[in-house]
Amino acid sequence: MKILLQVPAGLKTKALEIASQLERDGHQVFISGENVYGACDLREDDAQKLGIDKIINYGHTQFMESNIPVEYKEIRENIDILPILEKHWQTLQEEKICLLASLQFIDNVSQAKSFLEEHGKLIIIPPEQQGSQKLYPGQVLGCACSLPEADAYLYIGSGNFHATSPSLIGKAVYSLDVEHSEIRKVDSSLLEKQKYAAIALAKHAKTFGILVSTRRGQFNLPLAEKTRDSLKAKGKHAFIIVMDEFTPDKLVGIKCDCWVNTACPRIAIDNRTSFGQPIVNANELS
Repeated sequence: MKILLQVPAGLKTKALEIASQLERDGHQVFISGENVYGACDLREDDAQKLGIDKIINYGHTQFMESNIPVEYKEIRENIDILPILEKHWQTLQEEKICLLASLQFIDNVSQAKSFLEEHGKLIIIPPEQQGSQKLYPGQVLGCACSLPEADAYLYIGSGNFHATSPSLIGKAVYSLDVEHSEIRKVDSSLLEKQKYAAIALAKHAKTFGILVSTRRGQFNLPLAEKTRDSLKAKGKHAFIIVMDEFTPDKLVGIKCDCWVNTACPRIAIDNRTSFGQPIVNANELS
């Protein structure tokens, strides 16, 4: 079987090891050197050109259906978070807390629930999702966030990417950081200021570049066309710009006053100041 192996940046050091094991099992393996931004980021075009029988995407749960068979290989971290909870749980001032985790640390949600309930907290966990998109109870994605009502949200994991997603809904969010062994409050105020600054600048823009990603899980041409037509109806100039991955250097020379992102919302959220001109998500344009 011909396999296209996709691994995120944090696992590239293990790419050759994984490929070697697959080859020992009798498979022919091609390693994708492109960035993998999530479960939605399947390199189907590359796979078709290579005559691939199956894509193996490491580090994510099932997110979408594909024209080529896909195997999502989950990765879990075996970490005891009890010492962190015992030392820092009083950082959590709120009573009703929603527990969240990235896939790697999803097994720690039940441990946190038991501990915090023993210490008087009311704990809720987002339910499991099945179907074309699969999420375990409590699992949170970096790109989208639909959460039950709570006084505060506690994210279990590492880094800021997944923790930032729930922080943008306007409620208190804490991160139980397994790398730094701490519980800290997540501050999204700078991202909020950058968002409203970009929106304010967009109000005065005359020419808009509407960005469409050709990556299957982020491709949204209907939204781009609707946005273009809406802008033109208001007397603006609007053009659809198509590319595989949005980077500021690719847009150099295209004279637009504002960029409109129709792909992963985090492209705009995390990179407001990188594109030379204001960038807003399509839903922010209204």
